[in-house]
Amino acid sequence: MPESPKEKIKLVPIKEILNEKFYIPEYQRGYRWTSREVTDLLNDIAEFINNGRPGQTYCLQPLVVKRLDASWEVIDGQQRLTTIKILLDFLDPAIRPKSYEIKYATRNKSEDFLNSVRIRTDEEAKANIDFYYMRQACKTIEKWFEAKDEGTKSEFFNTLNSDVKFIWYEPADENPINVFTRLNIGKIPLTDSELIKALFLNQSNFASAANPAEIRLQQQEIAAEWDKIEYTLQNDEFWLFIHDTEWHKPTRIDFIFDLAFEQDKLGLKIDKTGVQWQNQFGHDEHRTFRYFYKYFEDNKKDIAANNQGFNLRDNCWRKIKNYFYIFEEWYNNFELYHYIGFLMEQKNKIGDLIEKWEKNNKHDFIGAIKDEIRKAIDGCSNLNKQYESGTPKSKCVPLLLLFNIQTAINQNKKLFESEKYGIGAFYRFPFHLFKKEGNKKNGKGWEVEHIASHAGDDLEDLNKQKIYLASMLSSVPNDKLKEQIDKFLSQDKSEKRQYDVSVQDIMAEIESQDKFIPDDKKDYIWNFTLLDSATNEEYQNAPFPIKRICILAKERGKKVSVQAWNNETRKLDIYEEDGIAFVPVCTRAVFTKTYTHVPDNLGAWTKSDAEAYKKAIYDTLKEFGVTDNEDKELQK
Repeated sequence: MPESPKEKIKLVPIKEILNEKFYIPEYQRGYRWTSREVTDLLNDIAEFINNGRPGQTYCLQPLVVKRLDASWEVIDGQQRLTTIKILLDFLDPAIRPKSYEIKYATRNKSEDFLNSVRIRTDEEAKANIDFYYMRQACKTIEKWFEAKDEGTKSEFFNTLNSDVKFIWYEPADENPINVFTRLNIGKIPLTDSELIKALFLNQSNFASAANPAEIRLQQQEIAAEWDKIEYTLQNDEFWLFIHDTEWHKPTRIDFIFDLAFEQDKLGLKIDKTGVQWQNQFGHDEHRTFRYFYKYFEDNKKDIAANNQGFNLRDNCWRKIKNYFYIFEEWYNNFELYHYIGFLMEQKNKIGDLIEKWEKNNKHDFIGAIKDEIRKAIDGCSNLNKQYESGTPKSKCVPLLLLFNIQTAINQNKKLFESEKYGIGAFYRFPFHLFKKEGNKKNGKGWEVEHIASHAGDDLEDLNKQKIYLASMLSSVPNDKLKEQIDKFLSQDKSEKRQYDVSVQDIMAEIESQDKFIPDDKKDYIWNFTLLDSATNEEYQNAPFPIKRICILAKERGKKVSVQAWNNETRKLDIYEEDGIAFVPVCTRAVFTKTYTHVPDNLGAWTKSDAEAYKKAIYDTLKEFGVTDNEDKELQK
């Protein structure tokens, strides 16, 4: 049983608290667990028993307490503590006089009702809201055990006493109301990293003979380094190059502790050959804490025997810091930042990359991750392959992303070689913007979009047809066709068509020019670009000029929509509002025609633009195995 303020955190079996007294202060509400929470707890413990438990522990959520004169003030964990008491009294009524006591600051009658909840009636439970929930919990337990025999109840009781443990946590020198407010009012959970931090800074994990001033200095050093790591990980630009946007814990250093557990950095495997060695620490959210707790418990004898103290920095903390130093080195190295950021976006496991890093020198490591990159783009490595015919164009997302990334690397290589500028980052691909813009949880994502849409697609009403034709005026090859378009634009919605030529016919004639890409050649890489789904949905199958307006507007923080063709002004009505979005550098280059030395037509995506674009992709990515074999059919 924890006795000293030095014991900030430990795992406490229920049998060790049976004679303790707990005090529920006035700032806490009463017992409020419903049948669902009680049933979930019973099912979890039953599953733990059924899976076999030699040497294993089932961890209850943290019980946060502060020592009073003769009892423990419960800061957090009242609901679990009360439920376990009701469960113990049900399983073995004889234990009740020995069971732990729960006293309330302002609800004395609740204490009496809790101690006799099994024999109380539903009518009595109506007298008080606390009584009601306590009685419901007891009835839920009774119903759950209805079909169970005495042997099952006995096994459940023994497991509960010996193998079910509270994470016992005593905040050091902290106002209990402040702790309660943080954990409950602010809904900020006690994370594994906070529990592990208490292990690191616990004085009992330093030799008793050590100089107190030296211990304080070491604690301060660890705390300062800890804060630096957490502060850096809280920077999304750093964090989102090694992680995705799915992270729900308030602290991010937990990610490093989870990695250490998964890779068994502390060497705690029971079965060195078994792939399921982590099972000994359970499968709940506190398994990482139990892993580190076992490490400290296993080394306590060494701590006591060693007058120099147990060197946390060299044995455990050093291993944690090493992960962070690896991430820092990757982040600060321009090539590594981009290649690893790309692989993380392709769902490669960071643990596998760390293992490669630790086994190779930097040159060989870069070679190894380039091999992984080649695998990632294999589905779109043939630049002369047709998509949407058996192979979806979404296969090209990795290649187009890599094109953006390698473009950034190449730009900076030239900058580094320049005597004018010296070493510095000209452009770093922003993975944090890319991932936030493409967060699929919010209904978003990154898609492969046609640069030149298929002619006439989705033009079901007159207004859309007018917008389409008006935007293509600069691409019209002859006066006769311009006259046809002008007539088409001049007609009113209520008028009957003045001629029989359809918008599809007009578009077919425009795009029949040799300089345009025919429809049957539009599902190739030379007509694909990377775009977020929200922008893609905005203009869908709009013609190139409309897409160009939308994309370039985003660069200046505007969301643009083309409303209609205005017969009076003879211009398109364009509505504009604030709506910035991240546009990848190569997507922007497509719509500004950067890849074409002398564009022949800014109002359309022509064959010469497409050829120049495809050549740029090939020249940029040929080291990753992309092919650009001459395809005579494609050239036609």
